[in-house]
Formats: sequence, C-alpha cells, structure tokens
Amino acid sequence: MKHRRAISILTLLMLAVLCIARATFAQQLPPPAGTAAQQTPAPSAAPAIASYPDSPAGLENLMKDMLKLEKRGDTSALAPYLQSLALPNTDAWFKSIFGDTVGAQLALSYEPTARWLPQSMEATLKDLRQEGLADHFEVVDFNKPCAAPSFISIQGDSETKTLGLSAFKLLGFRKQHEPMYTVWFRKSRSVSTIAFFVYDEGAFRYIGKPEIPDSVAAQGAQSQVKSGAKVQAAKLVQMVHPVYPIAAKQAHVQGTISLSAEIGKDGSIQDLSYVSGPQALAPSAMDAVKQWKYQPTMLNGSPVSVDTCITVIFNLR
Repeated sequence: MKHRRAISILTLLMLAVLCIARATFAQQLPPPAGTAAQQTPAPSAAPAIASYPDSPAGLENLMKDMLKLEKRGDTSALAPYLQSLALPNTDAWFKSIFGDTVGAQLALSYEPTARWLPQSMEATLKDLRQEGLADHFEVVDFNKPCAAPSFISIQGDSETKTLGLSAFKLLGFRKQHEPMYTVWFRKSRSVSTIAFFVYDEGAFRYIGKPEIPDSVAAQGAQSQVKSGAKVQAAKLVQMVHPVYPIAAKQAHVQGTISLSAEIGKDGSIQDLSYVSGPQALAPSAMDAVKQWKYQPTMLNGSPVSVDTCITVIFNLR
C-alpha cells in the first residue's frame, strides 16, 4: 500500500516537471509564421527640423525651406515644419502680449486657426508657388521704425490695404511689443502677405490676424497705435518746410529722409528719430518736422498717440 502510494506521488511529480518544462520551452519559441507579436510599438520621435533665430533672416530661411519642400512635393518632410507653427501654449502667449481680458478672447479665436494650420499653410504655400510669387519675398518686423518691404513706399496706403485695417487694430491692443513679422511676396505689381508670425519657445509660430471682438474693442485700446505715413499725412494741419542745407546743396546732395515719429494725443510731435536717408539732410528735416501739427487720432472716441513714419524729400530741381 505504501509502495503504491509512493509510485503515485512520483508519477504526479514527473507530470508537474513535464508541464513546467513544456511551458518554459513554449515561451522560448518564436511566434508562428504570420502571427503578429502582441507588443506595443515604441513611440517614434517627431522628425527634427532646423533651428531658426528670432530675426527677419531667420523667418526668411524658414520660409525658403518650407517652400522648397512644398515644391518637391515632400509632404512627409514638410509636415513637422507646418505642425511646429502652432503656438504651444495659446492662452499664456496671448495673455502675455495683450493682457488677460483681450488675450483670453484672442486665444479662443485662435483655436480654429491652430486646428487647421498645417493644411491651410500648405495650401497657401502651394498657391504662392502656382501664382509665381514664391521666388521673391521679404520679411518685415512690424516693431522696427518705418517697417515696410523695399518694394512698397514706406508706411504707405498700399501697406494698409494689403494687410487690412484689422491688422493695425490688432497691433494697437498689444501691451508687450514683441516682434511681429509679416512675409511679403511680390511678382510684378501683385503683392501678397502672410501675417503675423511671432517667436515663442525657441521657434516661429503663426498667429494670423485674429479679429479684436467688438465687445473688447469698445473697452479701448492701448494709448499708442501704429499708422501709415499717408494716413497721417492726410491729418497734417501745420507743416513747416525744411531749410535746404547750403553745404548739402553745393555738394548736390539730395534724397529722402525717413523719420520715425510719435505723434501725441494732441497731434504734436512727441518723439522723433532718424531712420534712413542722406545724413547731411537729416538735421534740417528733423528741425522742420518737430514743428508739424496733426489732427488728434481718435480710437473708440478717445485720443491716442500714434507711432508712424514721416518722409521728407529734398530735391535740387
């Protein structure tokens, strides 16, 4: 009886060892052909794109690279560039530039732009190429004095018409004047723009031209706005002509002096600085412009100071 029981126990032990060995051996076998391994694939890293500095030249190089990829039809290489253009933290950026109230409204209006940004920007690049505009473009920082592309008269009415009044209205609500870039494309007399780009968290981002809601606009903008030269020229009520410097006249020096000016709420010149032009003519131009007087600029019923560009032409004829 004891002998039979010992045999039974030994048999059970042998069966257990065989089962364990079979399970261990099965774990070491490769999966059958045609059977996918039940493993979660490792997440692939997003393709790296080039780094561009915060400058007009940096944005120009970014645009060139994107235009080249679009022209080649390399959508997979272009995709990470397009995806990188969206603001990484929309609410924080808009509030830091426009304040909490206006920033919150603009952040909400930016959501559709961000959602469709890769598709819409790719379509824009394609349109520019097909229309022959992609070969010639300039990048302009709107914070620079008298900012305008070389092929448009400085701060002229063409600039306002191309960008739209809503763009200038948007600029007037900024509390922090971070660089805001526009890309100007040109073919003959045809002009197109992409606005606005900003630089946030180490890369260029596209914010478009979000509209200031009427409910927000009614609260009033910043005390200073940006205005085109021709717009302000129409409000000039007192003009003193510059004296042509004798030495400059004898040396046959002529040309256009560009001045960056702040026109106060009362229409007087509050601040004036030289931008470009023959330096021999600059002091005379500035002495005259300091005496100019404009109609006050009104925004939502209140006077505001104006940041503009003034040009003074010296001609010997």
